[in-house]
Amino acid sequence: MQHFQRMAKASRPQVGIAGSLSGHRVAHAPFFHAALDFLERRGVPAQLGDDASSPEQALALAHAFERNGVRLVIGHFNSACARAVMPFYRAHGMALLLPASTDVGLELGAGAYRLCPHDADQARTIGDWLRSRAAPALGVEVRVDGSDYADRLLQCLRSELGQGIVRVLGTADPAPVSAPLCVVLAVAHQALDFMQRSSPGLARCTTVFSDEAAVAEFSGAARGLGLACWVVTPEPSYEALLMQACELAARWHQHKPAESSFAQWVGAQTHFLPSGEARDAAWAVRACVPPHAAHGLPETATQVH
Repeated sequence: MQHFQRMAKASRPQVGIAGSLSGHRVAHAPFFHAALDFLERRGVPAQLGDDASSPEQALALAHAFERNGVRLVIGHFNSACARAVMPFYRAHGMALLLPASTDVGLELGAGAYRLCPHDADQARTIGDWLRSRAAPALGVEVRVDGSDYADRLLQCLRSELGQGIVRVLGTADPAPVSAPLCVVLAVAHQALDFMQRSSPGLARCTTVFSDEAAVAEFSGAARGLGLACWVVTPEPSYEALLMQACELAARWHQHKPAESSFAQWVGAQTHFLPSGEARDAAWAVRACVPPHAAHGLPETATQVH
């Protein structure tokens, strides 16, 4: 199996980028190529591999990184992939920077650090946003795609809204949305498919999509349909968080990494809490609105740090 797509000009890479270059998160692929370009410009020996948003492929890629001498890994945008590889990285003294793995149950610290906000805070952000629209009184319909990602978020959202959730259906269910407020918890391609199939019903309610829909393809499709909806986004964006991780890797490389591990070096920095979470991670609910419908609608709603 071919794991590596590109390698910066170095015979012994110190940094590995685990990118979603295929699979259901392929929309993020250009971010990872840009990350490798950034590290190459900064003189950091690095290579880019594909985890295909698959835990099995992610673990195979982790083994390949270790064989090649990688000491710091950036990426694994899929939380299931991150969970699969973290024990291996710890066992081999390899550090991990997670720009987009939001599972609140991931065991951080001890060389693993998260730059993005997590699922529980996303559910809290959605809950605050819905409460600002009297959601508990009006009733909220939740659509889920059956993925582990959606199940995690739904569990967190139930804790936030309780009886305010009047029904939960699958995104593939043909029943039209009947509640005045709808939350869609789905990976990007499922969210896009649901929006395209359900746009007549969604036009009659207020709909917020979870963070997987925070990609250009989704917003472009919403505008094409003339559909006003909202999307939860990390602040900064996942692309910007990936570049933050690359900046940390470049700074570590400049400080003679042969003399200390990344975990030793980053411990003296202020970017992360002792738990391994980023200090400034936040979510926002942003309007994804066609130009003709944008007047009078707020671009940004609730943020949670």
